[in-house]
Order: sequence, then C-alpha cells, then structure tokens
Amino acid sequence: MEPPLLISLSLFLCPLFLNRKGPKHFIYAWISLLAFVFLVSKFLIVIPDFKGDDRILGSALFEISEVKTSSGKKVYFGNLKKFIDQEGTLVAKNIPGSFFSFEKTKNLKPGSLIEFAGFLKKHPKVKHQIQLENLKGIELKVIKENFSLEPLREELKKSLASWIKNKLTSIKAASFVSGMAIGEFKEEELTFSFGRFGLQHILAISGFHFSLISLFLLALLKTASPSRYRLPALAFLLTFYFFFLGMSPSIVRAFCMVLLSIFASISGRQSNSINALGLALTACLIIDPFSLFSLGFIFSFAITFSLLIFTPFFESLLIKIFTERKKTEFLASSFKEKVGLSLLGFMRKSLSLSLGVNVVALPLTLALIGSFPLFGTLFNLYFPVLISFSLIFFLFLSLLSLLTPFSWNFLFYINGLFIDWLLSLSLSMPKAFDFVLKMPLNGEIAVFLLTLIFLIGIPNFNSRKNKTHESLIF
Repeated sequence: MEPPLLISLSLFLCPLFLNRKGPKHFIYAWISLLAFVFLVSKFLIVIPDFKGDDRILGSALFEISEVKTSSGKKVYFGNLKKFIDQEGTLVAKNIPGSFFSFEKTKNLKPGSLIEFAGFLKKHPKVKHQIQLENLKGIELKVIKENFSLEPLREELKKSLASWIKNKLTSIKAASFVSGMAIGEFKEEELTFSFGRFGLQHILAISGFHFSLISLFLLALLKTASPSRYRLPALAFLLTFYFFFLGMSPSIVRAFCMVLLSIFASISGRQSNSINALGLALTACLIIDPFSLFSLGFIFSFAITFSLLIFTPFFESLLIKIFTERKKTEFLASSFKEKVGLSLLGFMRKSLSLSLGVNVVALPLTLALIGSFPLFGTLFNLYFPVLISFSLIFFLFLSLLSLLTPFSWNFLFYINGLFIDWLLSLSLSMPKAFDFVLKMPLNGEIAVFLLTLIFLIGIPNFNSRKNKTHESLIF
C-alpha cells in the first residue's frame, strides 16, 4: 500500500478510539466489512488479467439485466457469470459488463441467461467493467429465462412520463418533472445545464426525492388511515417506489436510510443518521460490490456523510453570528419582523447545508472531475427549496385530478410555468457566469485531505450534546 493511503487509513481509524464509552461496535463493524470484502474478492469474483492483450477469446455465460438501444443497435447490460478461455481457464467471474450482438438475438429479454463464444475486452471508459463481442455466424444460446422486473418497470415509467407530459404543456418542465419521477434524464441539454452550476444532485434520485415523497405520502396517510397503520403503510409505498426506480447506489442509500428511520419509529427506538448511512453502504456493497468504483457511489456516500457531519457544526457557528430568537420573542414580534426572521432562518439553514456539503464536495470534485463550479454554492441556497415546493404542489394536483372529476389543468399550467421559469432563471445564465475553479488534485492527496477533514469533523459530531443514540450495527 502506498504511504499516503496508509496514513489516511490510520487517520480515518483514529476517531473510532475517541469515544470513551467504547468503540467495540465500530471495530466489529469495520472488521466485518473488511472480511466481507475479502471473501467476495477471493471466492465470488474473478477479475480478468489481460496481460497486455486487447481481448481474450473464449466462451461466456452472461445474465442480462437491462436492454438499451444505442445507434440503432440493442446493447445488453448485466453480469458476466463466467468466461472460460480456449485453454479451459476461468479468467472472469461475476463481473459487470455489456455486449451487442452481430447476430439476430431473437429479442433477448432482461433475466435471460445466455451462452455464446466471443471475445472479452476492457471497457474503454468505465473501470472494472468489461465488454463482450460474440463471434459472427455463431448463434447465441438461451440457457433459461429468469423473472425480471425490468420490462414491467420500463412500461410503468413510460406510462408515468406520458401522463406527466399531458399535464404539463411546457416541454422543459414536463421533461424535468418526468425525469425526477422516474429517475432518468435523457435530455443531454438539461443534464449539462445542471452540471454547469453544481446541481447534478437534483437529477440523481436521492434522499432529496425520497424526503419529498415521504412528506407527501405521510400527509396523505394522516387523512386516510389510523395512526398505527401510517408508518407501515408509508414503508410499503416507499418500497414499491424503490422497486419502481431500480437499484442504483444513490437510490439504495436513500431508501435504506428512510426505511431505517421508519422502522426505528415503529419500534419506539431512536435512529441515527450515521448508523443508517453505514447500513445503506453495506447494502450497496452486497448488491453490487463494483459500485464502489462508480462516481455515483462515491459522491452519494461521501457528500451525504459530509452533510450529516458538518451541517450541524456550520449551523451552530452561524447561530453565534446571527443570533437566533427564542420562540416567545418571535411570537411577540411584528409581522415584518417575523417575515425578516423567517427569511434569516431560511438563509442560515440553507447556507449551513451548502457549506456542510461543499466542505467535502470541493476536494472530491477537484480530484475526480478536475474543476468545481463556484456558483454552485449560490444556486444550492434557493433552487432545491423552490423546486421542492413546485414538485409537492404537482403531487397534490395529481392526487386531486385522480380523485375528483375536475382536470385542474389551469393549476397544472401555472405550476408548469413556474417550473419553466425557475429552470430558465437558474440554468440559462450567460457563459460569463461560469466561474469555475480548475485545480485537479492528485488522488492520493485528495484521499489524505478528505481523511483530515473527517478526522476533524467526526469527534465534533460525537461531542454534540443532543446527538441521538446509536442503533443496529454501525
């Protein structure tokens, strides 16, 4: 192991021994995670060694999980169960990959387990993934067809996206809302615009989306079901939404954290956000160990951890600068003062949230992407809040249109105009506003800096007087 990484690992482990009540549960969790990674890498996964060769000829056993169309060709994504070369040696096992066939594939479906002869190649863009290419003239053999939710999921997503586009006349607003609902943004212009100002996290299904859905469903259940059934019903509905979206790292993380919070409330126990994040991390690695190497996984967990650790610190610091009024003083103030104090409180919470995220997002983005949009902090102060209001209003209108004979098209139209205006205001800025910090960081230096940042933040988080109790395993 390289010295900087060894030092970083040592520093990261230090906070585990700073808790006077005893770090045993942390140590056991850490050892269990290391043992899991070792067992998976040793017995369940075989990574191919190309040894300078561009490709390896052999036979493949491949399970399809998703089918997409690219440049008029069907591309099959899934898991390479095994690949045996011409000498009979197992060179790859349980590796994520993709292939497109030169031959007619008889409409292969997700869940199909197929066998064919072909070449194993490195993926040109994605590390720790492979590409397969079947030999011309040799037919693909379908071993069996397993059940898969993917076809049903795709049909439901298409139906929901079509319904949203019928309700919102603005093309831009309809594209944005449908992307938020189904977790897929196919318009490159919209994705690029959000990336200009560091708003990519709005596009990725995460805790932001699950929080909106949870608040809406909980408010609905309060009016439609007895109190003892509300949380179980909420867990059931969120589980359905989870399977509807799919199992990307950010979705698994958000779902596990909100589900753990619900179960803790049902059992009468206190949940801890760091604990929930650790459980979500374990679930992600069990589902797909190779997600550890994806940018979505790294950003999702690192920035969420940063948000949980540093947001309370920055908020307490800002309260010292901008003194918070007591509840009795707030109620006794005039209407104008209440409005001003509410706006001040909103800005304080938004700024602390933005600082809590960017303290880690800055070095992480510089290391993985090489540049950081400076205006992202400003846009994140107001855009997520305003867009969440419009999305909740859209959910409310959708419910009304389903339960009442009225179409509510006028209110849908007004809400669509507001979303369109908000997107134009935030994302159609001239290029003169593209202030970008370009300072690529070496990977080892970035790991060392991030470790130091968390080394400072974790003890401060543990020392908070009002911290919640630990539960479960992390």
